[in-house]
Amino acid sequence: MTRSVQVDATAQVRVSIVIPVYNNAEHFSECLESVLAQTYKNWDCTIVNNCSTDGSAETARRYAAIDPRIRVIDNEKYLKVVANHNWALSQISVDSRYCKVVFADDWIFPNCLAEMVSVAEHNPSAALVGALWIFGTAAEVRGSGLPCGNALFSGREIGRRYFLDGLNVFGALHNILLRADVVRSHHPLLNESSLLSDREMCLHLMRTHDFAFVHQVLTFTRDRPGSLTDVSIRMNSYIPADLYEIITFGRDFVAETEYRRCLKRRYDLYYNFLALAAMRGHRDLQFWNFHRGKLAACGLTLSHKQMVLSALARIARAVIRPGETFKKLLRNNRGTVQGVGSTRPVPSTGAARASTASPPSSPSL
Repeated sequence: MTRSVQVDATAQVRVSIVIPVYNNAEHFSECLESVLAQTYKNWDCTIVNNCSTDGSAETARRYAAIDPRIRVIDNEKYLKVVANHNWALSQISVDSRYCKVVFADDWIFPNCLAEMVSVAEHNPSAALVGALWIFGTAAEVRGSGLPCGNALFSGREIGRRYFLDGLNVFGALHNILLRADVVRSHHPLLNESSLLSDREMCLHLMRTHDFAFVHQVLTFTRDRPGSLTDVSIRMNSYIPADLYEIITFGRDFVAETEYRRCLKRRYDLYYNFLALAAMRGHRDLQFWNFHRGKLAACGLTLSHKQMVLSALARIARAVIRPGETFKKLLRNNRGTVQGVGSTRPVPSTGAARASTASPPSSPSL
């Protein structure tokens, strides 16, 4: 463990780091060491312990005793993941200009804050700053797709490419830097009813703000069982999220004809997925209640007629391409129904979603 730290008193603007933690003792020290290793020195760090029982709280207090910039808040009662993220975000310092969420079992590179703050300071119209990130032990680099010569992008452009090209340069809360005034003016920042609140939050901000990007790898995201990403994959929440997002945000970023086309594609994909689940005998009540709820959030009800039509279409494709369909029916990825999927790559983690928009009315298809 790093011993005492001499804080470099400089004219750097303040960054509030928040670390929500729940039973992450195995990797928590690695996370905190990466915070202490930052070349940027003007930060404070609030660790929000969500009733951990595995020694995470003790680790947090050891580091708080070493560095006065670190403090620990212990929740009196357990909060659900996204609710705890909102609570942690509400703890940022009153004088901070930026906010950086760091997940307790992930870590950030030593130049993370320095690079992100520099780009943010040079581009004040940007509500958030993204960067490339590494995902998993296979060291897959994610977040690419933007032209390297530019650091600032119109929020409208980012949203348009998100819907039309499947470009996801947001990642999750852990992968971005937020302006503190944006965090303060949106409370709660994250939609607590969503497993993918990060995507919704970013799209909401892109309506009225620009997006800045550092073309360097600055964060590491661990592939971990039991995370929101793992749950999202198991329940396949990415497909309903795609449908919800195009209904809620699509018209803000794309033309009406493009919106209609995207909406139909996502609607068809969703029912293709549900039809396949039914054809495979998927009878888990939690699964079906989850997707009924997601359709309700879109202003829709589960249509058995549409499921039958989608099933018939799949059967027709099976007759035409039997080998391909047979492989899809047999494939099983950690309990999810395969063969249909999200219209964009799976993001690194499902952690953050925030929009003040109310649930949309039923779309006209």
